[in-house]
Amino acid sequence: NRLIERRFLLYLSSSIASFLIIFSRRPDAILNPQFWAEDGKVWFADAYNRGAIFSFFTPEAGYYQTVSRLTAVLSQAFPLAFAPLIFNLAAIGCKILIVNFLLSSRLAHLIPSIFARILIAFVYLALPYSYETNANITNAQWHLALLSFLIIAAAPSAKIVWRIFDIAVIVISALSGPFCLLLLPVAAIKWFKTRDSWTVGLLSILCVASVVQLTSLL
Repeated sequence: NRLIERRFLLYLSSSIASFLIIFSRRPDAILNPQFWAEDGKVWFADAYNRGAIFSFFTPEAGYYQTVSRLTAVLSQAFPLAFAPLIFNLAAIGCKILIVNFLLSSRLAHLIPSIFARILIAFVYLALPYSYETNANITNAQWHLALLSFLIIAAAPSAKIVWRIFDIAVIVISALSGPFCLLLLPVAAIKWFKTRDSWTVGLLSILCVASVVQLTSLL
């Protein structure tokens, strides 16, 4: 199928280009990877010393930060020397996901021009004064919140792969920071305007996660 081949080439080329742009801004993230902020002293240390269960059920700074905890737990399968690189690659992967989602057809109804979406993606990757949120897993929650917003705003897809993707991102993002409290009214407005069942599902996930995060914060 030519359409599938074209989309695959689009996602592959955008992923490579995104990686190169991120690398050009922070070559040290790949060539000399180091733990950033809580990466070593909290996420990795807790996963290494106390295990996965403690990590996932322990808030940090008042709320749950699942994406950082999950990365730390998965990094235990590799030698310690590779852990900082794994952390940075996971963070870079989050940004690449956003670029590919922007270029997908699911946002075509909001931004019909593919060239406009490419420009937005480039501005996102090249945003100045964003060193602290670039290529580190501690601040990946900000990028996941943006991706969650795009998923809520996007046209729902009937494809099972997209549905799994939507649910996985919303769940991990909602349990990786307090941003679910801000996304909850956005999803409610989307449902009020469309009344589609898929948005109800996403809204339900955000409701549950908001209760969890709010309980932890309080």
